[in-house]
Amino acid sequence: MVKKSPTSPVPTPIFSTTEIDPETWDPKFLGFVYSTEPATQPLPAEPVQRPASSAPVQQTLAEPPANAPPVEAVKAPSDPTDIQRFPKDLGGLFAKRPLVLGESEADYDELLSRTTAAVKPTDTIEAVWIKDMVDLVWESQRLRRFKASLLMGAGRQALTNLLATTKDAGQANGVRVFSVPELISAYTTGEVAAVTEVDMILRRRGLDIDTLMAQALAEKLDDLERIDRLIAGADARRNRALNELERRRDSFARRLRLAAQDVADVR
Repeated sequence: MVKKSPTSPVPTPIFSTTEIDPETWDPKFLGFVYSTEPATQPLPAEPVQRPASSAPVQQTLAEPPANAPPVEAVKAPSDPTDIQRFPKDLGGLFAKRPLVLGESEADYDELLSRTTAAVKPTDTIEAVWIKDMVDLVWESQRLRRFKASLLMGAGRQALTNLLATTKDAGQANGVRVFSVPELISAYTTGEVAAVTEVDMILRRRGLDIDTLMAQALAEKLDDLERIDRLIAGADARRNRALNELERRRDSFARRLRLAAQDVADVR
């Protein structure tokens, strides 16, 4: 056994003030270095000097753990009167509009929103019935427009046939002012000179515009009757859906009254 000299200093482990290089650090030293100075004379601590130009240390918030649930953004509550989002699970159904060429999405959405605000559906079933009612109202109005357009077209054709057999149609003092198509277009828009000219031609023939339109109606009567049946069917389905909605609400109200009465009897 080797004897130590009594005057030999005992190695004292102290923490190193130098930064450890992770690539060259040997884990067996455990981050300690040994001093040859006696234990009674500890190494003076060296203050860390920060350059004057260094920027202040900024504190940063700790990032959430990787397995933390995502934070959902706060969404504004949906408008309960907007049927496009209420009920939200039927958005795809309510976003489909039964439109044809020339019809406005904004007009349909306005009708749908106003009807929903008036009826105030309380659940999905009532919301579907409201959508059906609005679609039927829209269909009925469309059929009425088609009926008027069909009758207007028949009247224009009857007027065209009449003016085509009139030699001085569209003339004033022997000078042609309107062609027959121009005269008809001006008459339908209410231009004074065209209205005066057509009325004069009709009086010379012993006719008036009502007589002419009656002839047009007779020619399109079968088509107009079919349209009327379609309108009546759409209106009947609309009324049936509305009656079902009212009956369902009455039944629910009766159940509430009975439940309230039972609670009162128990008390």
